Amino acid sequence: MPVLRRTSAVFLVRRALGGSVVDAAEFLGLGIAGQGLGTPITRWARGQGTPDAYDRALDAITAEFTSAPLVDYRHRREHLTDWAIPPDAWCKIAEQLKRQPSPRYISENRARLAATAYIWTQVTHGETQFAPQPSESRNNPKLNKAWSQDRFSIGQWLRQNKVPLYQQMKPLLDAYAEQLSHNIETEHSNGQLARSLAN
Repeated sequence: MPVLRRTSAVFLVRRALGGSVVDAAEFLGLGIAGQGLGTPITRWARGQGTPDAYDRALDAITAEFTSAPLVDYRHRREHLTDWAIPPDAWCKIAEQLKRQPSPRYISENRARLAATAYIWTQVTHGETQFAPQPSESRNNPKLNKAWSQDRFSIGQWLRQNKVPLYQQMKPLLDAYAEQLSHNIETEHSNGQLARSLAN
């Protein structure tokens, strides 16, 4: 399913921007060379029992997108390329938790950096595996080793919504992600306005 989702995103971008499938994949920040993208589509269409099912599904998604304000997710990804939840913001989130960390909780700094990946997915609607690693973990051998696994573990606990500590943490992180999205969009809009006024 993730492959079909990524493939569909590529084809939607290609519809919107033109160009090649490879150009669309690069626009999305996906490491896809363009080979084999038809395979998941063919499998899915066969499962639907009609060859044009995929085109009709893309038409429906396109119509849904064009009926609402468009979001520049590429700009959001670029904005968050080397971003991490600031320690003071993490402390404020931690102060609102009523439960004490459970045995499944990982150390403060590691949890903060892993939760950064979760917020990145919420803001960009991207997948955890594409979340960029913050430089502070890249430059720390211990954090660098743990980060890749931590982001998936914490992301899973948050999405499963079963571990009590993360049940409490999830709405706080979601609210933070929503505010961050708003801030990025406001800054982007103001920047576009300033450029148009300068011309």
